Amino acid sequence: MSQSLGGLGSLAVSAWSQEYWHRQSRDETVHLGFYSAWKGISWGVGYYYTRASGQQKNDRSWSFNINIPLGGPLSDSAVSYNTTSDSNGYTSQQMSLYGAVPTRPNLFYSVQQGYGNQGRGSNSSASLDYHGGFGNAQIGYRHDAASNQLTWGGAGSVVAHPHGVTFGQTVGESFAIVRAPGAAGVAVQNGNNVHTDWRGYAVVPSLTAYRKNVITLDTESMADDTDVDQQGQTVIPGGGAVVMANYQTHIGNRVLFTLRNAQGPLPFGASARLVEEEESGNPSGGMVADGGQVYLSGVPQEGTLAVSWIVNNQSQSCTLHFHLPDNPQQSLNTVKTVSGLCQTR
Repeated sequence: MSQSLGGLGSLAVSAWSQEYWHRQSRDETVHLGFYSAWKGISWGVGYYYTRASGQQKNDRSWSFNINIPLGGPLSDSAVSYNTTSDSNGYTSQQMSLYGAVPTRPNLFYSVQQGYGNQGRGSNSSASLDYHGGFGNAQIGYRHDAASNQLTWGGAGSVVAHPHGVTFGQTVGESFAIVRAPGAAGVAVQNGNNVHTDWRGYAVVPSLTAYRKNVITLDTESMADDTDVDQQGQTVIPGGGAVVMANYQTHIGNRVLFTLRNAQGPLPFGASARLVEEEESGNPSGGMVADGGQVYLSGVPQEGTLAVSWIVNNQSQSCTLHFHLPDNPQQSLNTVKTVSGLCQTR
C-alpha cells in the first residue's frame, strides 16, 4: 500500500509471504520505501527484508535512487543515480544519462556506467532507439568483466495494396492506409511519428474495430504547394480489417482568378474548373463569387480554366487560357492573382 504525505512525498509498504505445506517452511519479503520530488527532481530510499526457506541467513538490503532532469539543449534528457547495498556486504552503483537527442525527438539514447564490489567489477553500456514513421530500430553495446555484447534489432511492417507497397510501424489487428497522392511528408495525427512517404502514402498502425475512427492529416506539416479537400476521413474497420483513407490532393499554385467576359464580370455562382485536372481524374474547381472572383488550389503554371453557368434556362460557358508568371522570390504559399477575359466557347 502507499500513503501520501502531502508535499513531503509518499510512503510505501508491502509484504509478501509464501508457505510450503509439504515441508513446513515459509518465504517472506517486506519492503518499506519513501519517495519524494522537488522541482522535477525525484528521489527515493527503500529497505528490503527477505527470509527464504533453505537459507541460514536472512537478507537485508537498502537502496537509494535519484533522477535529475537537465535543461538547455538537453531539456529532454535526465541523469539518474542508483545504489544498492545488502547485509552480505555487496554494493552496486549505477549512473545513467538518457533522453531524446536534441532536434531529433524520435531518436532516444542511453549511456550507463556501473560498478559492483566483491569481484563484480565495472560495467558500461550505450544504446540508440529510433521510433520512426516507417518502423523502429535499436542498437546497443554492453561491456562488463566477463563479456562484450553488441545487439541490434528492428520492427515494422510492409503493406502491399492496389497502389503499391508502403512501409510502416508494427501494425495491430485493424489498421489503415492513408492515400494522399503527391502529399509527401505530411504528419498523420493518429499515432506517434506517423507521416506520409514520398508518394503520399502512410500506414496508421492501429484502429479500433467496429468503431468510428477519424484519421486526420496535419495541414500545418503540408508543403506550401499542397492542399487537401478534407483534413479528416472517418473509417469503420471490421476485426482484422485493413481500410483505405483516400484524400483528394491538389499539388500546385494557389490562385485567385478574376474573370470577365464581354458583358463584364462573370456571374455569381458560375462553376469554374481546371481542364487539365479534370482530365487527370483529380478535379479542382470552385464557385465564382462577387466580382467574378474564384479561388483555386493545385493550379499548374500553365493551363485552361473552364467556366459554365445558366442564364434564363440557357447554358453558357467560356474558357480562359492562362500562364502564371515565374517569380523565384515568391513563396509557393503566396496566393497569386490572375485577371483575364474568358472566351465564349
